[in-house]
Amino acid sequence: MDNTGPWNYILVWSNSAGKRDEIKEFINSRDEIITWYLCMSNAIFIRSEYTAGALEKIFREFTMDKGRFIILDCDADRNGWLPRKAWDFMKNKYP
Repeated sequence: MDNTGPWNYILVWSNSAGKRDEIKEFINSRDEIITWYLCMSNAIFIRSEYTAGALEKIFREFTMDKGRFIILDCDADRNGWLPRKAWDFMKNKYP
């Protein structure tokens, strides 16, 4: 797997991909995820040294190709209504 970075991503999933607590448990179990931050019901911010493509393969194993999800790099044009910690996480200011 690609191993550079770290990068900050937002993982957004459909209800059929998994429940929030299942996703959190899975994320906590993976060494590829450095840290994460959660402030929305079907989205989680994750930091990893792996590419979105590598993380996609890992997450597909978890979902067994059920439901839908997207992994987006946070280093892009972005805006929205989020807690300050979410914006700080995307800028590597939050652990």
